Amino acid sequence: MDLSLEPREGKVVIAVVNGELLVKRLRMEKQKIYLASENSDYPSLVITDLIDFEVWGVVTNVIHSL
Repeated sequence: MDLSLEPREGKVVIAVVNGELLVKRLRMEKQKIYLASENSDYPSLVITDLIDFEVWGVVTNVIHSL
């Protein structure tokens, strides 16, 4: 994660939404902000004025090991 990068359309971000950490793709359409999941089983989250929302940083690398 890089805190110095500007969150932009299409980037994967780490965001805090109502106190919960989320890793989602940032989408901006028609003057609205959405957080989209890469998993189609989960719906996109529309960010409104009623939601406590902050982007912590932009994801730059992913390491898979289980």
